[in-house]
Amino acid sequence: MKHLYFFLGLFFINYFGFAQYHQFQLVLVDSNVGSEVYLGCAGCSQESNDEGLNNIFQNHNVTCYQTAYVYSDTPNDLYGSIHIGGCDGCNIAQLVQDLNNYDSVIMIASEDYEEYSFNHGLNLTLVDDTIGTPIGENNGVVTTNNTNLNQIFTNFNVSYYTIANAGTSYENYELFCNCDATLLKQELDMLSTIVLSTDYMSMGVVLSTEESQMTHVSIHPNPFKDKISIKINKAIESIEIYDILGKSIYKSSSVSELENYSSTLKSGVYLLKITTKDGNTMTKKLIKS
Repeated sequence: MKHLYFFLGLFFINYFGFAQYHQFQLVLVDSNVGSEVYLGCAGCSQESNDEGLNNIFQNHNVTCYQTAYVYSDTPNDLYGSIHIGGCDGCNIAQLVQDLNNYDSVIMIASEDYEEYSFNHGLNLTLVDDTIGTPIGENNGVVTTNNTNLNQIFTNFNVSYYTIANAGTSYENYELFCNCDATLLKQELDMLSTIVLSTDYMSMGVVLSTEESQMTHVSIHPNPFKDKISIKINKAIESIEIYDILGKSIYKSSSVSELENYSSTLKSGVYLLKITTKDGNTMTKKLIKS
């Protein structure tokens, strides 16, 4: 019961406390320059390995900085480059501007719009799986076999676009852009003859400072209408869903069983608690629309 109170406490603190605490996301130009440096803290640092970035952090009272992970087929040049952080009592707009001005190290930075969603990537499903497929690139921008989609990709600097979960019921495309994915989503949704649907890309973080204990969890889509897909790189001890009042409504040791169960949930906000066999525990917010 004590663990449950702690678990719920974290949720309500996140929703109702720390009104002046802001979160941000950034993508590094080079994953080796600007990555976090752990100094004994559990799961979150306050420093990077780049002096210029650290100066920005200090000027804006950044209190947390860590690597984030998104889609399963992350390209090599993005793996380890995506980070999230938080600042206490800061001017978030000025922080984001300063980060983007530091373009020798930062590819793109933005305020964290929605928890656990990646601001610069989308999942995309095509109306016809033969129209809108990638065929190459032009000056670092992906080209497809559809002119209209190519124009959007050029306008939003889409540098990564590939099929994911091939051969499964979750088959779709994943893309990354040096842009605001919210605006890109609006453009793609209007191209309804080519694009069937788009979703924001789920994002997870590591749970420990020890490399051997790193846990990567991805939930897609979130928010969801039908059911979720969960990817985790460790063996599961248990996976549990709580309602907004903290009541456990489902528990299993099977990810696939929980994925099927998620289709029966009513619309609302839920909490997902995952415990791995090596003892790590994490919680995620689920939203069914």
